[in-house]
Amino acid sequence: MVCFSIYMSHLWAITANKNLLNALFTGQWLLNVSWNPTFFYYHYIFVGMVIITCLTALVGFLLVFYWRKLKTISIFLLPYFLWLLVALSLNGYILVKN
Repeated sequence: MVCFSIYMSHLWAITANKNLLNALFTGQWLLNVSWNPTFFYYHYIFVGMVIITCLTALVGFLLVFYWRKLKTISIFLLPYFLWLLVALSLNGYILVKN
């Protein structure tokens, strides 16, 4: 999350539409925080799959949408995005096998 914070701080400095950036960050944060209890505590595997799919799509959107503005700074978002892809595949595997 340190890399994500660096990415967002650079993006905040150069973006004109701060309301959109706030909405994207808030959505990412809510999805990120809600996935753990949904998946691990309540064992709602399908709902967890929906949440992590939305989270991965949102972070992917951030990566693609702001790529032109940030260019090399976007590398900071790649570890988070790749980790989400791994978590998405693991969640999907558990959903299919259970």
